[in-house]
Amino acid sequence: MEFTREELYTVPIWVRMSGLDFKYWSPKGLSNIGSLLGKPLMVEKNTERKTGLHFARLLIEVEMDTTLQDKVWFHNEKGALVDQKIIYDWKPTLCAFCNKYGHDEDECRKKKLNSAEKARRENPVDEVIKTTQMDRQKQQVQDGGKSSWPGKTEAITNREE
Repeated sequence: MEFTREELYTVPIWVRMSGLDFKYWSPKGLSNIGSLLGKPLMVEKNTERKTGLHFARLLIEVEMDTTLQDKVWFHNEKGALVDQKIIYDWKPTLCAFCNKYGHDEDECRKKKLNSAEKARRENPVDEVIKTTQMDRQKQQVQDGGKSSWPGKTEAITNREE
């Protein structure tokens, strides 16, 4: 099996609807309500059998860039507006910085890279100092730690003369 790093555009999510009137527990009724949130995929077995009647539960597929609603409104058979509370068993984590799912802003790699790049642009002297220190360490490793930074001895010797 080969895995690729494709972008996810939809995700299946289980939703619960507490207090939903039993007349809407039919496959057609649940599908109609579920379609207000996304694409209905399946109904939980307990909901289908009408056992455990505390809530109706169904699996819906939602677009990744969709805001998950906490309520839906629909018209009943008499034309009255009914509002139904929606409870999600799980909500995907959305990063406010890069708008990608799977992590929050505190863990965002793009934000950390952007912050580091911005710091380098704002403090170029710090970057030069870090580079110089790294060059010194590299030279010491190459010389086996025996010699000092090239030119240092010469500069001191020239001052003493």
